[in-house]
Amino acid sequence: MKTDLENAVNVLTDTLAEDSDYYQGWVANIAMTMFDTFKEADVSHPRLHELCNKGAKRFIDYLMYR
Repeated sequence: MKTDLENAVNVLTDTLAEDSDYYQGWVANIAMTMFDTFKEADVSHPRLHELCNKGAKRFIDYLMYR
């Protein structure tokens, strides 16, 4: 029997896989949180935005294909 958490994660990951706009929204929100955190720490790099997007996408992909 699956727990409520397992069911919730399954619903989330299924929706992320099926809805590209929802997926991109999650990527954007995670990336901007990372970007803002780096900026607050006065970390700057010309590719910072690109790297934050890449990291956010990697996190979601790992979540989806666990």
